[in-house]
Amino acid sequence: MTQGEDTEEVDATDVVAARGETLAAYAATVESAPAATVMPDVLATETGGERTLALLTRVATQQEPRLVVDDEVLGRGGMSVVYLGTQATLGRKVAVKSPREDGSAAHSRVLLREAWITGQLEHPNVMPVYDLAVDDGRPRVVLKRIEGVEWADLISDPEDVRRRFGVSDVRSWHLGTFLQVCNAIHFAHSKGIIHRDIKPSNVMIGAFGEVYVTDWGIAVSNEPETPAAYDPAALAGTPLYIAPESLLGRPVSPATDVYLLGGLLFELLTGQTAREPGALLALIAQAVTEARPEFPESVPAELAAICSRCLRLAPEDRFADAEALRRALERYLERAESVALSDAAGQDLERLVREAEAMALSPDEHPADLYDLFGACRFGFHAALRAWPDNEEARIGIERAVRAMVTLEISRGNAASAQTLLSELEAPPAELREEVEAAVAEEAAKRKERERLAALEADLDPALGRSGRFLAAVLLTPPILAAPLLQPDPEAGDPVVAIRLGIPLVQLVILLALFTWRRAELLANLYNRRLFQATIMIFLSQALLVVGHYISGIDMGISNVQNYAIVTMGLATLAIFVDRRLSLVAAAYAGVYLITSAYPEQRHLYAFSGNLLLCATLLYIWRPRRRGKVPA
Repeated sequence: MTQGEDTEEVDATDVVAARGETLAAYAATVESAPAATVMPDVLATETGGERTLALLTRVATQQEPRLVVDDEVLGRGGMSVVYLGTQATLGRKVAVKSPREDGSAAHSRVLLREAWITGQLEHPNVMPVYDLAVDDGRPRVVLKRIEGVEWADLISDPEDVRRRFGVSDVRSWHLGTFLQVCNAIHFAHSKGIIHRDIKPSNVMIGAFGEVYVTDWGIAVSNEPETPAAYDPAALAGTPLYIAPESLLGRPVSPATDVYLLGGLLFELLTGQTAREPGALLALIAQAVTEARPEFPESVPAELAAICSRCLRLAPEDRFADAEALRRALERYLERAESVALSDAAGQDLERLVREAEAMALSPDEHPADLYDLFGACRFGFHAALRAWPDNEEARIGIERAVRAMVTLEISRGNAASAQTLLSELEAPPAELREEVEAAVAEEAAKRKERERLAALEADLDPALGRSGRFLAAVLLTPPILAAPLLQPDPEAGDPVVAIRLGIPLVQLVILLALFTWRRAELLANLYNRRLFQATIMIFLSQALLVVGHYISGIDMGISNVQNYAIVTMGLATLAIFVDRRLSLVAAAYAGVYLITSAYPEQRHLYAFSGNLLLCATLLYIWRPRRRGKVPA
């Protein structure tokens, strides 16, 4: 809908109401055959159809001629003239080919023969024959009128090709046209017909790029009972293009037309005929002499080889027929497209290699743009391989692109990415595969080491189990502080051994009860396990010391002093292997041991001071942390 038109949606009921009478007539058709075409009644009542019917009646009764031939000449040949005409019954312009007025009966027979041959070849690239008539005893062949030019004119004027058809690659356009000519000739060969006169002037190009092979006047058939049967000894053809076997009076075959197609192809590629114009004998000498045609450097070697094979002297050395030639040229065009794609991708590849090498020296740069370039390279090379799977240049290009990115990723420590890139190659080079495998193994080893160190760090992390340790410190603080104050008096009859033994055992029971309750926290990692186990050993050692001294008869006062040595060693061990923050407490207990050894009568006071420092330290370092604060 164009700008300015009403774009509001229309309700279906409004349409029925507005055009109900018109639409009602088609209701049955819509219901029974909704895919059928609706035909307006007005077509049946238009006067155009009546006029056409009346015209057909007049033509049938010979009141008007079926064919009107104008005086305008469309073309003139050695034996015939082509006029502009009109088919009255269809009202269309046609080309009417008639023998020259000064021609002989033989010319008429040649024209009729050409009409018969062309009429057998119903193909899009062969000039259609509409009718065959006789006027005053002279045959008239009615052909499709082609509004175009001879191909020869376009071959000599590349700018005209660009102007008419808007192409940039003129050679590719000509080769595409050549393929259509090959199709027409192959179709003729399938009917047993050999053209024998293929040349640029016998191919017409329509205004819309239509391609027609014309002038089948000297075409022949290998079928002896057809009007196109021929005598091989009869010379026929164009000296600049004629095949050697035609000159030598030998039988022709599809390979004969292949030779002519080769001459046509040579002219497309070089702008010159395969033979140099000259006297008849010189042309004949060129035709029957095996000579390798020379091509300019602008013609690809593979295309030149195809053309040269067509122009071989012996028919058996050429392509067997037009179809074999067409397929060879199609394969070349596919390869040419592939080469063009790989060449374009190759330019991106060189830039990719340079930038990848530079980025490998700057690991902080992000390779996003480089991956875009790699994607463009990869797409171009893969497209080239789809067009021609055997394009070795494209295959090598993909390998180089992948190698550049693999090397970059390895240098950046991304072995997994390098391995993914390598998987794009069907058969990666052994040295590149080994390089990636080594990088993957090295990265795996580093990852394993990182995991080991992370596990070790977690094992020694004091943040784990903090709440359980703090609770243990809270519960053990009262008995630890009370221990120095609960020293028994033997003279008062106090049970010295029982009290001295009960103090560490009570502390041990509290710790074991807490363990039962908060087991997960107290065993959360190596730090907590070592701390828990060492604390148990300290309490057991204190109890064992009391029992040992009792058995040995050592005074319990001395035993009490020795108890501080055990605590000192236990705290020192914890400071070395678990938490160095306990070093100060261990040193303090060493001082308590020495002082109480020197002044045993004041041991209760010194021991209480040491225990107070221990409990305060534990409560402080294991205190709950505020959320968001990094634990010590």
